[in-house]
Amino acid sequence: MLKLSKEDRLVFLSTSLTKGGITVRGIAHVTGLDREVVEHSISQLEALNRIHKVFDGDPASYVASLFYGHPLIAEWDSWLTSFCHAFPQFVEYDAEATTYTSNGIVILAALLADSQNADLIAHVTGFPRAFVRTGLDFADEICLWHYDNLLELRRRLIAGEPFSKIEASLHAVKENLWMTIPSFGSGLLEGLRQGHQVGGSKDKWTEEEDIRNPA
Repeated sequence: MLKLSKEDRLVFLSTSLTKGGITVRGIAHVTGLDREVVEHSISQLEALNRIHKVFDGDPASYVASLFYGHPLIAEWDSWLTSFCHAFPQFVEYDAEATTYTSNGIVILAALLADSQNADLIAHVTGFPRAFVRTGLDFADEICLWHYDNLLELRRRLIAGEPFSKIEASLHAVKENLWMTIPSFGSGLLEGLRQGHQVGGSKDKWTEEEDIRNPA
């Protein structure tokens, strides 16, 4: 297995701090490394699937691949359950806010699992697969994985910081989602959520409405 050198780590860091990609020349400027060293590190990192091209032109641009399939926390599914018990992830009588909160949990689960496997995340969170997949697609579309708030959340997870710190970072990520997901996306996600909350339970106000107005 290839191992990362100090130079490889510098190159990877420079690609992880950009949303739209960075060229070899840009990496060399940021890191102070010779162009030949940068090009060698890029080939190593591509072989490990640590970075990928976002513009296959001349010059090419590179960005970090943040998902390797190695969970950030052992038994992350149990960790997520405990976190959601400590900080309930819904807003009572507000379906739209609960949808964004739920989408935030999808993003958190992807970070914890170090994976965008929609089937896995849907199984652990209890959300419909279509809701999970669409939430992840929107995150890709808006380049959420490279936002400062997202990277800070990832750092705090790796550092094992307390739930309160994680919730603070997650809230900032939810605000990014609120501000950047296209306007049609809110209604789409809300419909795909089908009233489900994390853990598989449903919005209480939806159940109350069903009781008041039986079919």
